[in-house]
Parts: sequence; C-alpha cells; structure tokens
Amino acid sequence: MTARRISLGLFASLALILGCQDDANIKMIEELQDQNADLKAQNDDLINRLNSCMSGRDSDRSTILSLEQRLRDAQRQPVVVNEPPSRDLPPNWQSSGDGTIKWVNVGSDILFDSGRATLKRAGRDKLGEIVSQIRSNFPNDEVWVVGHTDTDPIKVTKNLWADNLDLSCNRAMTVYRELMKDGLDPQRMYAAGQGEYNPLVANDSSAAKAQNRRVQILAVSKPPTN
Repeated sequence: MTARRISLGLFASLALILGCQDDANIKMIEELQDQNADLKAQNDDLINRLNSCMSGRDSDRSTILSLEQRLRDAQRQPVVVNEPPSRDLPPNWQSSGDGTIKWVNVGSDILFDSGRATLKRAGRDKLGEIVSQIRSNFPNDEVWVVGHTDTDPIKVTKNLWADNLDLSCNRAMTVYRELMKDGLDPQRMYAAGQGEYNPLVANDSSAAKAQNRRVQILAVSKPPTN
C-alpha cells in the first residue's frame, strides 16, 4: 500500500512537471508566433515604403525629363530680354518667346569664391532680391536652379570636387537651399548642374569664361493639365 502510494505520488509529480513543460512550450510558441506576426507586419511595411520610394523616383525622373524637354523647346524660340523692366519681367530677366520660361543669370563670381560652393555675403543679398522678384512676378511657377562653370580645371580646391560638373551641382544645391531659406517652397524647386557643357559663349577669353561661370535661375510655367 505504501509502495503504491509512492508510485501514485511520483506519477502525479511527473504529470505535473510534464504539464508545466507543456504550458511553457505553448507560451513560448505563442510568443514566437506573436514575434513572427510583428516581423511580417514590419516586412510588409518596408516593402510598401520601398515600392512607394521607387514609384516616387520614377515619377521624379519622368518630371525632370519632361522639364528638360520643355527647356530645350523654349531655347529654340526667340528670346525676349527685359532691360529696363516692364510690366512682365523684372530687370535682367529673359524670357522664351511664348513666356513659359523666364530666367536670370547670376555670375558665380558674385555668389562664390573661386572653386568654392559657400555663398558670399553679396551672393546672399542677390538671391534675396531674386526671391522677392519671383514672389512678385512668378508666384505660381516652378523654380529651377542650374549651375554652370567655365572650362578651366579646378586647381586650388581640386580635393573637394571630382570635376567642374561636381562643383556646378554643389553650387546649384547651395543656391537652392538659400532660396528655400528665403521662403520659396522646396516642392516647387529643382536643382541641377551642367558644368562646362552649356556655355553662353565660347570659352576663349577671361571675359567669356566669366560669363559662363554662372548660376541660372528659371521660373517655369506649369503645363496645363488635361
């Protein structure tokens, strides 16, 4: 009788231990399932965000290609130079024949020291003036900022830039940031650099090279939506 009671006691204890282990295993499985569900949700969210970014990238690329084509088309039209100012254009601004693209060239020597992309005080003042002109005359236009250089290779600061194209892009972004700081909406702005590849005149003299070193700021009318 005593032996039987001991056996029953051991059996009950073993069953209790196994039961506890089952409960622990079930709890662990449930926790793992919860973790797996969280990871799946995070993964799905990352996939959705990636798809959204890729879609936005393709949309931006399409927009830029469209803008570049519009600029090429406008450059084939007669150019209207406005100096002194009229009712339509501020001083020193130019316009395509149909008026959809307006631009002003700001000499890089006013904005930056040689080989640099940090704005000078005079450059900040000039850009503040241009922001006022854009607000008054082209409040609904897109704003493009395009950097240009001459053909001279970078010397003193060649450790900072890969080439003139790199420098022109960085200068355009500096101007972009200053225009944004002065109150222009970044959602209506684009920035790019063309280095030495779109000169105003041949780079055959110091005066000509000074003309080609510039940042071009354009006000571009949005195309009508169908």
